[in-house]
Amino acid sequence: METGRPYSRLLQRLERLNTLSAGDRQRIADLPLKLVNYPAGRDVVSYGYSPSRCTLVLDGYLCRHKPVLGSRRQITSFFVAGDIADL
Repeated sequence: METGRPYSRLLQRLERLNTLSAGDRQRIADLPLKLVNYPAGRDVVSYGYSPSRCTLVLDGYLCRHKPVLGSRRQITSFFVAGDIADL
C-alpha cells in the first residue's frame, strides 16, 4: 500500500471493497492531480454549477447542501477522507 501519496486514502477505500490489480493501482496513481487547500466554510463548487474536475477529500470533512427558504440551506450528504465528492 502506498502511503503518503494524495490518492492513498482512495486506494485504501477501494481495497476494502475488492483487491485492486497493480494496473488499476497504477492508473489511479497516473491520474492528473492538483492539490488545493480550502479553508473552512468555503464552497468547493457552488450550487447549480457543473464541476469540471473531481474532488477527492484528503483530510477533514466536506458536505453537499442545497438552498432552501432564502438564506437557509439543507445538508444533503457528508464526505470524509477518501471520498470523491462530486461523482
